[in-house]
Amino acid sequence: MERLKQIHTKIIPEGWKGTEETLKHMVAYANKAAKDPFIYKLAREIIKDTPEGDHLAEIVAIFNWVKASTRWTRDIVKVTEKGEVEGVETLTYPTILLKELHGEGDCDCISTLLAALLGSIGIEWRFKVIKKHGDEDFSHVYVIAKTDGKWIPLDASVASIEDKPAGWEYKNPKEALIYPKLGELKLENLQDNTSLQAIYEALNSLFKTLEELGVKGQEFMRHVPNAKKYMKAGYEYFEWREKLAIWLRNPMTWALFGVLALVIWMRKK
Repeated sequence: MERLKQIHTKIIPEGWKGTEETLKHMVAYANKAAKDPFIYKLAREIIKDTPEGDHLAEIVAIFNWVKASTRWTRDIVKVTEKGEVEGVETLTYPTILLKELHGEGDCDCISTLLAALLGSIGIEWRFKVIKKHGDEDFSHVYVIAKTDGKWIPLDASVASIEDKPAGWEYKNPKEALIYPKLGELKLENLQDNTSLQAIYEALNSLFKTLEELGVKGQEFMRHVPNAKKYMKAGYEYFEWREKLAIWLRNPMTWALFGVLALVIWMRKK
């Protein structure tokens, strides 16, 4: 009965709420499994032939092993008495996935296993969830791992290593999010997060201008209290301005303005 708790199945809500719920379970499983003696020993067995201290080689070795040892298999489907079909989100604990399910699972199961193995040898990781063009909701998840200040995409649930090795990922998805949030990590490492990259490039431009005026950009930032809070506020302002622009382009908006102006004019008369 205890083992059944390590296979999480649930009909999740649609949209981001359902995706976030799955991601929370994935993070919990990956962190717990990283300390599991079986995963801990397995990770060290996989990297034993890589050069000592070569973390990139360790990441690639674990990625290749996971890709070779797992098989992408769809989640459970539930058919109701009315003939309706419901997807059942299925997430398997990494040791159960390997020992009892022959490595068969979908992208969230395989990514959780990969994250656990990386975490057990001290490699920092995150999950990256994407929405492909044509999809209503987020439909795919994979791992990104940090080494030498860079984030490397590791999509172990797609086709062969030859055409999709470590470092490969879907280009220009409709939307992409990192989970858990990246917190204090450097913006320049998030090359695929368009909004944050734009902020980073804008700040770089500002720093160059300040340097031309005789003020060092980095010193300037150190003298700005809560600099990151102001960066976030600025981004939210631009996001609000964009929404306002969309609202102003709507003909109904101007029709309402016209009615309001007419009412004011009539009241003045």
